[in-house]
Amino acid sequence: MSCWTEWSKGNKPPYKGLYWVTVDEAGTIKMYDRPMRYEKNDTWLLDGKPYCAPNIIAWIQCNMPKEAYNEKHIGYPDHFYLKVTCNGLISYLSKGFHSVKWSMIGYATKEKAFAALKRYKKSEIEQGYKESEVVVVNGNGEEISEK
Repeated sequence: MSCWTEWSKGNKPPYKGLYWVTVDEAGTIKMYDRPMRYEKNDTWLLDGKPYCAPNIIAWIQCNMPKEAYNEKHIGYPDHFYLKVTCNGLISYLSKGFHSVKWSMIGYATKEKAFAALKRYKKSEIEQGYKESEVVVVNGNGEEISEK
């Protein structure tokens, strides 16, 4: 089992750091839209405040970027990302269609990025969403052509 790719049952990960968690609060199962920090002494923090560890029922490692999002610096310069424009709003997606605000790990080659672009467009159509404008960009936000 990998703490990077699979959910794990319980509330004691092997390492301190940031984790997405599933919680049971008074019988309601939910997941916060921001990660929690786990400290080695079995302490969980949500926005810097202690959180009741027994309420946590599962966790998965969080790939939060070390730097704040910057429009001109999408991610790693040698990785490739998807730039999605829908209704005038621009968002950047990293590997696995995650927001670059969650994970800056992009596609290692432009071929993989263009394959992901095709999968993304196909999934939009299958789910009945309005098709977005999607292009591949490098980590500096510069548009990349397929050829």
